[in-house]
Amino acid sequence: MLSLFFLSSCGTNNLFQVTRVGEEPEDYRHRSVYVLPQTLLRINVEFEKETFIPGPYRLFTEKYLGLNEYIAEAGYSYRILNVDVENLTEPDPDHFYSINLINGEIKWEQYLQMSHYGMILDPSSVYDLNTTENEDAEIPDTPFFTDRSVKRNLTEVTDTLYKTVIQDSSYVRIPILRKQREAKTLEQKAEEAANFIIKTRKRRFKLLAGQYELFPEGDALAISVKELDKLEKEYLELFLGKRIKSTYRKSYLLIPEASKSIQSHVIGRFSQQRGLLEPTDAIGEEIMIDLEPAGKVSKIGISLAGGFKENNLYYRIPDIAEVRVRIKNEVLYEGRQSIFQLGELLNYPVINK
Repeated sequence: MLSLFFLSSCGTNNLFQVTRVGEEPEDYRHRSVYVLPQTLLRINVEFEKETFIPGPYRLFTEKYLGLNEYIAEAGYSYRILNVDVENLTEPDPDHFYSINLINGEIKWEQYLQMSHYGMILDPSSVYDLNTTENEDAEIPDTPFFTDRSVKRNLTEVTDTLYKTVIQDSSYVRIPILRKQREAKTLEQKAEEAANFIIKTRKRRFKLLAGQYELFPEGDALAISVKELDKLEKEYLELFLGKRIKSTYRKSYLLIPEASKSIQSHVIGRFSQQRGLLEPTDAIGEEIMIDLEPAGKVSKIGISLAGGFKENNLYYRIPDIAEVRVRIKNEVLYEGRQSIFQLGELLNYPVINK
């Protein structure tokens, strides 16, 4: 298949030599630059942030509902949902080469057709390798509990005052009743909300038991029960608190080393309390990525110790590596990736005529 790429444009002998950029021979007529690819691994981490919001009546949960498990303090909790690894390609800065034409003519575009197969790259192409990251959102100031009662916030309080009057040459204290409105205490509101929860449960039971004279049927019954469940849940949250879950995605870029041995890299840290952190952070567990080359192409590589041969094009084929992403001994991702810099450099003789 490679022979399709290397056709001369005339019958004269063509002579060219490939060198590293900056090491071109003095007698070259024209040149074309190409670059070998290197592999980047983009590690995408999908994680969940759970926000805990205490209910306003949490201190009265056990007294009025008999429950002792509720959110006592505001906070966050994180967990990793999924990890996947993408294989990306970019120019390798250590492998820029120049095709230096010394004699004859060559169809340069046919040489660069190898870029369609990913074996060489056109240096003028643009490679977008930006990472993606969702910033953590703070708890907004908007109140999360707006429906705290089905009754008024004010209660009527009766006070007894005494008025002193003179009767038959003596002073007499006469009681006078005074009514005034006061805001209900937090415990009074909590008691009303707890009573409303019990009433909601009774109404649901009567619906399901068919104790109402006008009994809803079909979808009407299902909708009524669903709405009562929703109402009970909202009022229970006044005591137990709210849990809000949000999903985020963060990506890391890693350039594997050109090494034939097993390599491990720390790409970040993870904390259940603070989420994904930078590798240099002092808290959290290390997120490791391990690469184990398979060595499938180790026997077919060439050496450049003797220099570049004339009329030979140089390219690189990748090797396969086992890739694992883990936190301690917990494996989050395991798969196989094709990585150019773990592979071998090869040469291909070009037809000279």
